Amino acid sequence: MTSSTENGSMSDGIVSGFQFGLIFGIGIRAMIEIIMLSKAMKDDKKIKLLYNKENDERMKFIRSKAGMPMVMITSVMMLTAAIVAGYFNIIVFYTLVIAAMVQLTIGASIKLYLMKTM
Repeated sequence: MTSSTENGSMSDGIVSGFQFGLIFGIGIRAMIEIIMLSKAMKDDKKIKLLYNKENDERMKFIRSKAGMPMVMITSVMMLTAAIVAGYFNIIVFYTLVIAAMVQLTIGASIKLYLMKTM
């Protein structure tokens, strides 16, 4: 009898589960955004609030100061590389996922700090 760690099915299961969870989370988030935007399209006040929120100069400054555009791009690239590398080496998968999560956490913390102080 062979264990699941010897034939690699455990790592395949972890990577597949991570892929499924990531895609499922993105899908749920997209559905929530679509519902919120469709509700906003029916009300002019909500459209103006969304426009003002999107074009808020203070928030643009905070996002750029926290490095948010680049943090998001590099984190997505790291997660994509983690999914690909997970089929070859599970340690690289874990390392990239943890690094991406730490990077996103630090970026969000800096953004929250700047929002409170500015």
